[in-house]
Amino acid sequence: MTECLKRSSANANAAPPWLEEHFPTDSTDVLLGSFVGSYRASRLLVSGRVYVVSGQRGARVWFHSDIFGIVTTRLIHLADVSVVRKVNKVGVVSAIELLRASDGKSYVLCSFLYRDNAFKCIHDAWRLEHSANATATTHDGSVAHTASGDENDDDDATGIPGITGSSERTYSVASSQATEKVYGSQDTFSYASRRPPPDAREIVLTRRFPDCKDQCELYDRMFDSELTLLTNHLTRNCKAKNVVRSPMRDGKCYLSYDTPTGVHLPSVPKVCHMKDAQMYDRGAWMSSRAHSQGTPYADCYKVETLVLFDVSFSLTSEVQVSCHVEWLKPVSSIVKSLIERGTRDKVRKSYGRFFDLVEEDLRANEGASAPPMQDAGLIRSNSTMSVSSVEVPVPETNSTADRVARTSYWWGHAQRRNRRFGGSRVVAVRGRRCGARDEKRDPFGHQAPGQ
Repeated sequence: MTECLKRSSANANAAPPWLEEHFPTDSTDVLLGSFVGSYRASRLLVSGRVYVVSGQRGARVWFHSDIFGIVTTRLIHLADVSVVRKVNKVGVVSAIELLRASDGKSYVLCSFLYRDNAFKCIHDAWRLEHSANATATTHDGSVAHTASGDENDDDDATGIPGITGSSERTYSVASSQATEKVYGSQDTFSYASRRPPPDAREIVLTRRFPDCKDQCELYDRMFDSELTLLTNHLTRNCKAKNVVRSPMRDGKCYLSYDTPTGVHLPSVPKVCHMKDAQMYDRGAWMSSRAHSQGTPYADCYKVETLVLFDVSFSLTSEVQVSCHVEWLKPVSSIVKSLIERGTRDKVRKSYGRFFDLVEEDLRANEGASAPPMQDAGLIRSNSTMSVSSVEVPVPETNSTADRVARTSYWWGHAQRRNRRFGGSRVVAVRGRRCGARDEKRDPFGHQAPGQ
């Protein structure tokens, strides 16, 4: 555990040697962030350090304090927390309050210098733990409370050389209902309708996979449960080292790795540390929320990447990649423009090389399983799609089936004339003096990319 946390952090303050003595850990735990702060135990503010960790046991917040040999620890499971918010209380300023869903118990953490960064770290881990159903109050609330400790009676947390909570993860009723298992579902696209469409200006890459007609099969090739191709892409194309990956659970996964910066300046380090929180919805989309450590302006922004899957009328799987830069601190317009342009260019090149790996994997495993079209009696060729005379009887001349067989050649060319009006997609299919018109609802409601 200690070695794993050391590899997943860019500074020497992470993974102290006493960590395994006071908290239940395993090899899957990944450190998301840590900061110096205080914890309100009964009527006292105890100074120590806060750690945000995720792994097989779920997202957790650890607090540890050792003052003159008096050890105070606290373990908070974010799966049991219903609200994460900033508060300013009488006697407790710059506080972060976590409310437990089962009984409304309040946990109060303070960070006088780093509250914004600490809140974002805890809130991001809590939001991913509760998937897309979680909502939080991000504004400061001036609540008039006394520091009597009636809300948070934690007398048992002081002076005990170990954790006081249960070492096993427990789910409350509210948190278990709010968490949805997404990855591995066969016919449900739970988040596709709730995800807003990407901005057309943020679309950086669109790739079509003509040899793969099954949307879920293409998704499984790219993002399997072990993230084989993605890890291979990071190590081979991105020159990443010390890759640490948490296990896939409820459609969420955390990655951390070291990668070269590519900037040759004396003041810029050669290697930066990346942290990436990913969410998956099988067959629909994959989102990535990453930030770096060790580069200029690294604490000012985060990069959110959305990989959107769609199937066109011509039975060609299409994947669209969009990149959004979220700014956490104000910077000059020149710096913002340079960072956004460089980030989107890197995302476009990175996913281009990743899709090349996917195409190589599709060609290598082409004979592993029969194409879905053969089950319906259709054999796919390079130019046309004809009806198999072995499994399907030959259609009569001038029949409807004959027209479909003759006009199937134009299916690939119809994509060029594919236009979308509002929420509908209209595709014109031409044959020999016959036409067809098909309208397919666009579940995402966005226009086709112009790139």
